[in-house]
Amino acid sequence: MSKSKTLAILKQSGVLNALRYVADKKAHKGRIYALLQKLLMLLTLYHLDKPRAYEIYRALRRYNICVADFSFLSYFAKEYDNVKQWLDTKEFKEIYILPPPPIIYLSSAA
Repeated sequence: MSKSKTLAILKQSGVLNALRYVADKKAHKGRIYALLQKLLMLLTLYHLDKPRAYEIYRALRRYNICVADFSFLSYFAKEYDNVKQWLDTKEFKEIYILPPPPIIYLSSAA
């Protein structure tokens, strides 16, 4: 009988890493898993960079990034100033941000 990966992570790395794994694995189902993932993400960012934790969290959520992975969040927190600078460049806005769709007015022809 095979053991679950969650139990293996729990034994090796502890409760917090097991919760991160479950949250990342099941967040697409929504409800409590998505909430758990957001809370773990904010908690991890607070642990990594207390003064800017909420600012970094809001920036990630603005671009629909929600992940509780410690290695990603630690890298992102370390490089946050460079990422923020790149997101404000004209090149990023021209290449990666789509323009809003045109507004089409329908006239009622009688």
